[in-house]
Order: sequence, then structure tokens, then C-alpha cells
Amino acid sequence: MARRGYSLLFASGLFISDLLAIILGFSLAFWLRFHAHSFFPFFPLPLEIPHWGNYVKTLPLVCFVFVLYFRSGGLYRESLSFSKIVRVGSLLKQSLYGVLVLLALSTMYRNVSYSRLFLILLFPLIAFLVILGRTILIRVENRIRKIQGKKTSLVVVGDGLLAQQLVRSFTSSDFSNYQVAGVVSLDPSDTEPLPVPKLGTLAEIDSILDRIPVDELIFSTVNVGKDALTQVITACDRRMIQFYIVPDVFDMLTSKVELTSVSGINMLGVQKLPLDNGLNRLQKRALDLLCSMFGLFFLSPLFLILILRIKMSSKGPIFFKQARCREDGKEFPMFKFRTMREDAETHSGPVFAKEQDARCTPIGAWMRSKNLDELPQLWNVFHGDMSLVGPRPERPHFITQFKFDIPRYMSRHRIKPGITGWAQVNGWRGNTSLEERIKYDVYYIENWSLWLDLKILFLTFFSYKNAY
Repeated sequence: MARRGYSLLFASGLFISDLLAIILGFSLAFWLRFHAHSFFPFFPLPLEIPHWGNYVKTLPLVCFVFVLYFRSGGLYRESLSFSKIVRVGSLLKQSLYGVLVLLALSTMYRNVSYSRLFLILLFPLIAFLVILGRTILIRVENRIRKIQGKKTSLVVVGDGLLAQQLVRSFTSSDFSNYQVAGVVSLDPSDTEPLPVPKLGTLAEIDSILDRIPVDELIFSTVNVGKDALTQVITACDRRMIQFYIVPDVFDMLTSKVELTSVSGINMLGVQKLPLDNGLNRLQKRALDLLCSMFGLFFLSPLFLILILRIKMSSKGPIFFKQARCREDGKEFPMFKFRTMREDAETHSGPVFAKEQDARCTPIGAWMRSKNLDELPQLWNVFHGDMSLVGPRPERPHFITQFKFDIPRYMSRHRIKPGITGWAQVNGWRGNTSLEERIKYDVYYIENWSLWLDLKILFLTFFSYKNAY
């Protein structure tokens, strides 16, 4: 399944583009106000030209104020269409707010003193450059996607004019990052021609989604039975497909549902997760990189001691490599210190660890009780397969079993797995209730914040319940 929303690269580019626009706008405003008199004589020179250094030392504050107002104005919010990030009205409004805040600060604190004409120039310059930078970024992103052939695959469920309008909208240039795979018909007798293939009927939805890679599905009507709607939602949930529905009753909105629109057509969808937002993913990745680098460096003496103990205690490799599933259900090799005999699962096959597990070596049991066997996963975090905090990665063997038996089980694969998680610090680990563990994982995914990550990391050092 493709990442919904903006990619991490695009989100990083958006943030950097705005910062560069603010810095360039700030520099241009200073030059126009104090050093461009020969080009623009209608800008009167002050009696004393301030030093550039006195202005530039406030530049971090300026960047912080503008980015803060852009964020509060929803200018980093995910959208179905990349073009929606260039919202001229909102950018102008938030830029004006930023300038007014700087004016207030310069009035309150005399060590931050700006020329009024400088501030007047700052507003249009920053707004224009931010709009220009975002426009260029969209063109570059669309070009990269075109070269790579990466598009979000979309299926529309429904018949009639509404389904046709949705298909036309998503095949237009505004949604060049989408590819409509086809339409699933509600009425088998419908023969209305469409510019995309007809994939089958609603009764065949499971086989259709198994046959065709789909990232998002839009249900263009609510005029179907509850069982049929539940079938589609369940089919999407199992395959981690983003689901939208076109509403006809606006009081259906809840805190877990969001309203979006395409060409004037309102659609309800499951509320996007905090980590579907590119800026949030950027913050989390920055924390992961920083902590994993420091961890690998400063814990290297402990690594050496544990390696020697493992080697001396039993035969076999030092590290245990096992296939686990990461974000979007893809497999990756997860590393741990080996804590069991080399032939631990030769006869039993894949099973969950249990308390006082006879398969563990003495040093292995001790490492498990102190969570030290997980330390090599810092490399997985650095590499990008895992995060410091998230649902624990599961083995493909168990995922195949659980995704049909445990409600919302596949929801835990919407983000990167973690070395530790909300379920683990609350004692739901090892051979404990999977249903309860999933509830904690889903809570974390739907309520993520950087502060929650820091809280979980802190609690991990004191959480040893069911650590075996």
C-alpha cells in the first residue's frame, strides 16, 4: 500500500521551501529598505542605516513566528490534491498575522526594533516567495512522480452522475498524483460508458481488491444496505486501504471522521492519523535519527560486554535476525541479541515467548527481563525500518492468522513499528491478550504526539512487566 498523503521527502521540502522563502524575503526587505535607494528613490533613507547583523540575529524568531502561523492556519495539512497547499488567501492572511506579531514584539522589546517600512515590505515579499516556492515544489514533485511512475491507485464504488464526476475529477490535472484503477458498480445492469474500466460489482469487492493494488477507495453513495457498507469497510481495513464515503447527511460527522471535498462533492473519510501529516513524520524521524545515532555510539561498550557474554554462554550467532512486518505490512529483517538456543523453534515452529521459557539461555533470560535484547534494533531505527516508539513488529506467520480474527489488527501497520510502545509500557507484551494490546496500539496511532513518544521512552526504563 502506498503512503497516503504527502511523502516524507515532500513534507521536508515544503518546510525547507518555506524557511528559505522567509529568509530570502527578510533579506530582500532589508536590502530594499536600506540599500536600494538608487533603484527605488521613493524609499527614503533613514538618518542612520542599521547594521545587517542587528537584524539577522532576530531571523530565527522571524522564521519561528511565520512557520507557527502557517501551521496554525492549516497550511501544512494533508490534502488529496497537492495543489491545495498553495492557498493564496490563507498564505496572505497568515503572513500578515506574522508581520503584526513581529511589530508587536518590536514595540514591547526595544532590543528588537524594526523599521516600519521594512515590516511593510516583509509582508508581500514573504507571502509571494512562499507561494512561489510551494508552486515550484508541486511541479518538482509531480515531475518526480511522473518519472518514477508513482501514483496513488483509486477505486470508485457507485453508479450514475456522481461516480462519473468523481472519475473525471481524479483524472484531471489537479489530481495528477492519482490513477483511477476503475469503478465498482452497484447495479450489474448499468451500461453507462466510463473513461476507466468497470472492475465488477459490489458482491465481488474482495476478489477485486485482491486482484488490483488499491490505495484509496471512494464510496460514492450511502444508499446501500448496512451489510454491504460494512463489507466494503472491512475489506478496506484488512488491506489498509484509505476509505472515503460521499455523505448525504451532514450530522454523520464525528470526532473520528473528516470531511473533504473534490470538485464540490463532499466526502466523509476515516480521520487521517497524526502521522499522516508530513511535518509530524518529519519530527518523529528526526527524533529517531538523533536518538539511534547517540544510542549506537554511547551504548557500544555495553554492546561489547553483551556480545562477549552471549558468545561465552552458548553456541550460535550473536545476533538473531528474524523477518518482521513494518509499515504497510512489508517485511524487513529485525535484529535482536540472541537469547535462545539456536534450534529453539525446530520442533515447535513459530510460537510466542512465555515466562520462564526453557528455550532461553541464562544470559538470554536476563537480557529479556531488562529489555536489553532489543538494543540492536537501534540499527533498524537508524536504517528507517523501525521507529523508537510504535506498535511492536509482528512476524508474517502471526499476521496471517490474526488479521481475520482480531478487529482492527491491521491498523497497527499504518505507521512504523517501534522498539517500545504504549502497549508495552502498560504491560501488554509477550503472551498476553492480543485484543487489549491492539487497543493500546490503536490508541497510540490515533493520538500520537511528540510528547507521547517522549513519555513512552521515559516509561520504558521502568517497565518490566511481562518482559520475558
